[in-house]
Amino acid sequence: MKKETINIQLDKDIVNTAKAILKENNLAIDDAVKMLYSQFVLTGQLPFKIGKGKN
Repeated sequence: MKKETINIQLDKDIVNTAKAILKENNLAIDDAVKMLYSQFVLTGQLPFKIGKGKN
């Protein structure tokens, strides 16, 4: 199985979301990352806002 590296600059929202997913579902960190990434692939967006400020 080929291993892919995904470079994402993490901000607090991403870290907190990942932690919440881990806590809720008792997953390993890899599973949480895979979950977020697969959601990104499916929907084209992550389940939280990246960046700060108002549009």
